[in-house]
Amino acid sequence: MSPQPHTPRYHVTVHELHDDHQTKIMDATASGFIAATATIQNGEMDITLGDGGAHELKAHIALFISRQYRD
Repeated sequence: MSPQPHTPRYHVTVHELHDDHQTKIMDATASGFIAATATIQNGEMDITLGDGGAHELKAHIALFISRQYRD
């Protein structure tokens, strides 16, 4: 019987950059993540998206996020 492979974990940090000051606003380690950054300039959005973990977990994260940011 072979040993079970370890499930990967992710460490995500987010820093707010303002003038010459950097503030950590998130520092988390977990089994899954969804991260997005965006900038809107001249009416166009430039977005970067990253994710990791099991598909089912990411689906739950996405559902939670969508409920948090409803109008």
